[in-house]
Amino acid sequence: LALLGFSAAIARARQHQLQVTESLRHAQEIAGLGSYAYDLRTGRWQSSDIFDRIFGLSADYPRDAEHWVALATPEDQESRRAYTATVIEQGIPFHREYRIQRKNDGALRWVFSKGKVVRDGDGRPQQLVGTVQDISERKRIEEELRIAAVAFDSEEAMLITDRRQRIMKVNRAFT
Repeated sequence: LALLGFSAAIARARQHQLQVTESLRHAQEIAGLGSYAYDLRTGRWQSSDIFDRIFGLSADYPRDAEHWVALATPEDQESRRAYTATVIEQGIPFHREYRIQRKNDGALRWVFSKGKVVRDGDGRPQQLVGTVQDISERKRIEEELRIAAVAFDSEEAMLITDRRQRIMKVNRAFT
């Protein structure tokens, strides 16, 4: 009888674990948030389906140290490698924006990565765990705003109106 009760408890725990895992997967999908775990001892890493989608990775993409660095654009790879080494050495949380070139279609994208170093019982770095989110749309909007700000500060008189044609703002050249 005790064995039956123990089996039922294990079954409930497994069911609960499946529900929590499914809930986390839904949350990551809604937020467009990929996750990864990089084992510093083996140089191998695992990633979520969302992570793979963001980077354009297929199931057979090598999950090793060389290919980890290759996720960034070629011109950003060295700075990414140096930043990662600093994070591991100092054991600090990390947050970084960098450019990627998707592996499946070559598209250039911006991502934001955030995570931390996990240490073993002796304090040695064991793993990098983190999240990644595609921020390409935000970067595009920021660039448009930057261009608009430069244009607004030009020598040409400009004004901004609302939908009712009320003047909201004028630049220095307008006055």
